[in-house]
Amino acid sequence: MALWFAKTFPEAKIFALEPEPANAEICRLNVAAARNIVVLEGAIAGQPGFVKVKNTGASWAAQTIPSEANDGVTAHTIADVVAMINKPSALFIVKIDIENFEAKLFAHDTGWINQAACIFIEPHDWLFPGRKTSRSMQRALFDAGFEMLLRGENLIFVRENEDLRPPVLLLD
Repeated sequence: MALWFAKTFPEAKIFALEPEPANAEICRLNVAAARNIVVLEGAIAGQPGFVKVKNTGASWAAQTIPSEANDGVTAHTIADVVAMINKPSALFIVKIDIENFEAKLFAHDTGWINQAACIFIEPHDWLFPGRKTSRSMQRALFDAGFEMLLRGENLIFVRENEDLRPPVLLLD
């Protein structure tokens, strides 16, 4: 997906976060020729710290769980990732597929939501009935001025973005 975004939005800086080390390496190999993609081996979270990767048996469905110690991969906030760019930038698209970690992402540091023009998210309530994994996401996004669209298993939140600074695409 990062390559498609790189080709479609060649002026964008694209950050692809992948917490599972083998998947991160495959991602690096796949995007090596794209100069506007940065692969970060790590997870996206509402607070900086560390997470452990829990493999579910399918490489595409690795889950992250909080870790108190430096015994996992780095958990980055969206604001921290955007700060890695040395010039003012606007969040254009944030694509989130974090297998049950949505509650942690949207529980803290949600100021980035007001900077994003479009947020794609694959909620996982269906996979974890009764856990209400998307409850904090719903609270954070539904009143933020977005129009919500549904495409397959993704919720797409879109709003007009009048900021013309170079866009950042954040893919997880």
